[in-house]
Amino acid sequence: QSLFDSIQQELQEQNSCYWICRGRSYLLELLCYLSRNPLQAEFLKEDSLDFNVHKLDDILLYIHTNYQKKITLTTTVENVGINRTTINSLFKKYVGMSFITYLINFRIKAASLMLMETGLPINEIAYRVGYEDIANFNRSFKKLIGDTPGRYRKEYSWLLQP
Repeated sequence: QSLFDSIQQELQEQNSCYWICRGRSYLLELLCYLSRNPLQAEFLKEDSLDFNVHKLDDILLYIHTNYQKKITLTTTVENVGINRTTINSLFKKYVGMSFITYLINFRIKAASLMLMETGLPINEIAYRVGYEDIANFNRSFKKLIGDTPGRYRKEYSWLLQP
């Protein structure tokens, strides 16, 4: 199901008290997806004729459109058609981190936006950004942000007040 289909379904059904928050969170996901464009432009300016840059863009597109699903290096290899060694070397060269580190950072960035901007339950946010295990989500979030998702939300809860 595409992001646009999810937005349309949520807005039409309004099947729980969280429908407004979910609608807002889908918009945030769309903004996260669009955030890849400045990154892409930076890479393309650097070496616009480099075939590897275009392959990296394919990988980033795959991550940004599928991060809420289970993504591994193996599934990325299957979907993008580049071997794992090349993927890792592209990420090290152009992004400055490993593929997995980038994926985790992207997921936590999306989660932090949802925590600040919506009232969705934390476990739903974790699931929406690709974490099936809430404990793993909490660990990753705390490691990158320096705080638990609950405390982070409390710190930014003033954003949700009308």
